[in-house]
Amino acid sequence: MLLLRTEEVRFNCFQYTWNTDAFTIGAAAACTDYYDFKGYCNGPTSAAGENDISAGGCGPCAEGAANCEECNSAECNVRTCISYDGDGAYDAANTVNCNVIGKCMRPSYTKDLVKVGSVNHACGACGETENCRDCDDGDNCNTQPDDAGEDFECKQYL
Repeated sequence: MLLLRTEEVRFNCFQYTWNTDAFTIGAAAACTDYYDFKGYCNGPTSAAGENDISAGGCGPCAEGAANCEECNSAECNVRTCISYDGDGAYDAANTVNCNVIGKCMRPSYTKDLVKVGSVNHACGACGETENCRDCDDGDNCNTQPDDAGEDFECKQYL
């Protein structure tokens, strides 16, 4: 049961809009909370459909919504991934807000940090794509590795 509050609480959440077959993310906008859900935001997961999020991103997910992710701090309902196409200098500060709260991907690298394949640093999952690595353990998880090769020792044989 939700209880009415006596004061109005305002907070910002990123706003999502359904466009034919996918969500697009807009700017963060003010949400007003008159209830006891303490500033929750929500957003779609990669499997979400048109009716899977609540109030465009304001408030908690609807009860039983399997393709909705909620959080309870300002502007928390977005996944950011590093966006880099391989041209120019790599910059981990070049990020993009993804249209769903899902995975980030990056290309595989050789031990000398040479990109393998055609995948770029971007939002999304690799699926069956070769030479691709994806992650979902937080914002900007698709960083370029500092050293793509593993440490090893050469053995001396006499």
